[in-house]
Amino acid sequence: MKKVALTAYLLIISAITFAQTISNPTHVEQFEKTGVCISCDLSNLFSLNLESDGAIDLSNSNLIRTTFGLAGSNRQHSKFNNLKGFQLSMYFGDFSYSNFSNADLREAYLADNNLTSADFTGANLEGVNFTSANLYQAKITREQLNSVSSLCNAILPDGKEGEC
Repeated sequence: MKKVALTAYLLIISAITFAQTISNPTHVEQFEKTGVCISCDLSNLFSLNLESDGAIDLSNSNLIRTTFGLAGSNRQHSKFNNLKGFQLSMYFGDFSYSNFSNADLREAYLADNNLTSADFTGANLEGVNFTSANLYQAKITREQLNSVSSLCNAILPDGKEGEC
């Protein structure tokens, strides 16, 4: 009897855990069609793509462990404020003038992006990889920069190059 109860308990816990780790398919479809998905669950996606260029709005959304396929795309003036982006991967995109205020970007991979004049006010950037990113004139504090994992070859807000 104890084995049956233990097995049932483990199955329930596994189902709850799994249910919390997949994105909402309706939200994915909405974002891929419109580029706008406020307060959406787009977590744990290996490749999230858009068919067109232009600003996107993912304010208050969950992008935990999601990878964007945005190579060469123009996403200037995008909104990522209050985003949950733990271990988010976005690279080779132009996110200049974008709003990342109050976003949780811990351990995110943001290398090779243009983040000129982006706003990181209040964002958690602990462990972020900004290798070769352009952060020129970004609103980002020295404390935030000290918490990232890499600024190797990055252009810093003051125009200097990050050390490797």
